[in-house]
Amino acid sequence: MRSAISSRTSETSFAQTYIRLVADASGSEIAEILDGLGARAIQWLEDEGIQKDKQGIAYSADMRYHRQGYEIPVALEPHEVRTGGLTALEERFNGLHEQLYGFRMPGTASEIVNLRAVGYGAVRSRTCRRRTRGKRTPWAPVVDEHDVLFDGQPTPTRIYDRARLRPGAMIEGPAIITEFDSTTVVLPGYRAAVDRNFNILINPRTSEER
Repeated sequence: MRSAISSRTSETSFAQTYIRLVADASGSEIAEILDGLGARAIQWLEDEGIQKDKQGIAYSADMRYHRQGYEIPVALEPHEVRTGGLTALEERFNGLHEQLYGFRMPGTASEIVNLRAVGYGAVRSRTCRRRTRGKRTPWAPVVDEHDVLFDGQPTPTRIYDRARLRPGAMIEGPAIITEFDSTTVVLPGYRAAVDRNFNILINPRTSEER
């Protein structure tokens, strides 16, 4: 046995309840709340001793249609809502809901429930385990899980935050990868891999792997 320096991913979430219909919400108010949550996340990262070049913050809003019983995390950025209002956020929610559940609800108001900032970063840790052959697959952060319709059948599907994926991460379909301006669907029977340039490569699994 010999000691070795390795790294692990550490993260924590800071959230604030903000129940507003999007039509009644204020972009500047949301940006101010996100700034405050982000500041708390940065302070936590610094307290954890995470180097600045290994720090990251992902922002999201938990959203739903008015009176709906569940929320969907939707990526956003403080500067987006501060300068561009909430139209893009609402459309992103509508599109994500359609991708997850196969439909939109035209005429039904969308609603923000929570605002969130997740601070994350790589932490060096000392281990005493002997190194094993092969590459270690980086952790892929699951932010939620919902039943999603595939071929007309509700299927448990994990939802990932693109901003927290690192090179080497492997994601088995079915899965949804969300980010600030788009959504990636990994179909059942497929696998997504993040390459060294942070591209997501999706390929079918072989019959032996299924």
